[in-house]
Amino acid sequence: MTTIIWDGTHFAADRCAINGSQKSEVQKLHRLGSGGFCAFSGDLGPGLMMLDWYQSPVGLTQYPECQKTDNWARLVVVLKSGQVLVYENYPASMTFLDSFGAWGSGAQYALGALAGGCTVGQAMEIACRFDPSSGIAYDIVDLRNGEMKEVRL
Repeated sequence: MTTIIWDGTHFAADRCAINGSQKSEVQKLHRLGSGGFCAFSGDLGPGLMMLDWYQSPVGLTQYPECQKTDNWARLVVVLKSGQVLVYENYPASMTFLDSFGAWGSGAQYALGALAGGCTVGQAMEIACRFDPSSGIAYDIVDLRNGEMKEVRL
């Protein structure tokens, strides 16, 4: 569960993790050594495993087994070139070609906000307001200069 938003110049992910009825704060948006960024949605454990998998030099041969179960996570990668790759149940990426996108439990709220002309920050705040599985804070990166900041809600 989460909200991830991208519009070509900004990339953001909320910081809410839910364990039963308890909310915790975790970082889901990460800077990659290659100069890109990634964020995950879905269950926290599989999300962290996908992050480790993507950054591992072993690569595609060690795809996390959890991705073949009901307990999987989505990894959204924004490369330095601006290309967006989405990994789900299998180690093959989907290249995302739309001009903006959102993933996770708050995606519908975020997509509506973006389609209505909101910025990524405004869309994130709307998604976190209405999606019970998103919130606490979010990280946002300006892809033009790599500047990442945390925003408290």
